[in-house]
Amino acid sequence: MTYYDTQTMHTMDNPNITPSILPKIIEIKNATLVNPSNVEAILQNAYDYYAKRSTHNIKLIMDEERPGDFLTTPTVWGTTVSGNIESMRITMSGIMAADCEVVGSEISDNP
Repeated sequence: MTYYDTQTMHTMDNPNITPSILPKIIEIKNATLVNPSNVEAILQNAYDYYAKRSTHNIKLIMDEERPGDFLTTPTVWGTTVSGNIESMRITMSGIMAADCEVVGSEISDNP
């Protein structure tokens, strides 16, 4: 079987984005076995995956949390972010606290 390497750019835009929101451009390079019959489904899958990812910065009192741990945290907008701790900046004073970046899915608590 012969495979041909071609490069084509496909894009998908968020119709709900406002001018005040900076665009988030995701590039997927070197994808294999993508062809005209499956490119739209692959594009939609990638869009859905990245649209659900949210970065949430929190400060927490540490109780054995480490980078990579999974947790759910509330936001000030009445939603929660469930995801993994990507980074931690630890402060040791009377208590151990950490500024954390959690990357995961944002879930609305209000239907």
